[in-house]
Amino acid sequence: MSSSKVMSLSVLANMGLAAGKIFFGAWASNMTLMSDGFHSMSDLLTDFITFFALKISKKPGDESHPYGHMRFENIASFIVGSILIITVLFMLYEAVKSFFFGQPTSLSLPMKAALLFWALVTIPIKEFLYRVSLKCSRKEKSQTLRANAWHHRSDAYSSGVAVVSISLSIFIPAVKAYSDLLGALIILLTVGKAGIDIAVKGINDLMDKAPPESIFKSVGDITSTIPEITSYEKPRIRTLGQEFWIDMHIRMNPNVSLYLSHRISHKLKKLIMKSIPSVREVLIHAEPEGFNEGKLA
Repeated sequence: MSSSKVMSLSVLANMGLAAGKIFFGAWASNMTLMSDGFHSMSDLLTDFITFFALKISKKPGDESHPYGHMRFENIASFIVGSILIITVLFMLYEAVKSFFFGQPTSLSLPMKAALLFWALVTIPIKEFLYRVSLKCSRKEKSQTLRANAWHHRSDAYSSGVAVVSISLSIFIPAVKAYSDLLGALIILLTVGKAGIDIAVKGINDLMDKAPPESIFKSVGDITSTIPEITSYEKPRIRTLGQEFWIDMHIRMNPNVSLYLSHRISHKLKKLIMKSIPSVREVLIHAEPEGFNEGKLA
């Protein structure tokens, strides 16, 4: 399934879920379902951001952006995480206010059924969206689509909490206020953590934080397989979207010709990009073994 179809499904699902949960949650003064509904509404907003991020990040490089537009995915991840955090802070305020100042309400049987229905129906829908989004993110190597996939999974989990909380408030009325507050807090804290993780990841990538050590080890192991390379410096690796760009220095025998040096560098580049599919570009600077830049001054 293409990313555009996945995003269309996600938008339609989140529109229906957000509208149903917020409407019935407000009608029944149930903060758990309302929190879950605002979670779905934030999903809807992030769907639009993800759609535009995917569209822009796929644009090829141009004169103004020679490295392409993949950084927009990292920016979008930060925006998605920030929206989640802001939503959580707002709903935490509303949940606490409702607990201390809200008026108790008596629910009819149809209303109780509606509350449970909207909490229950979210779980299979969101789990399905999580699976198709994650599969598509791996296929297209999209960080933003992956973040959106985990957003769906967190929504499924939060709806599970909502089911338990609503069930307790229905079948044990004496604990309604406490179960409602507790359910809302669990959902909001879970969503808040996801938001922080996504936002921090976006910031780290924008600041060129080094990738996991396993990537460096892989590059080093590949470099060591070429006998003409006598030594090398630890490469510098940056993340653009879901891809890596590598800068590295290698050293060879001073008697190696410029032509052969170029061929060896090109061979190393091809090996790295073939062995690590997520590598987009490798820039290699070849030096003679024993070269000292200080002597040129």
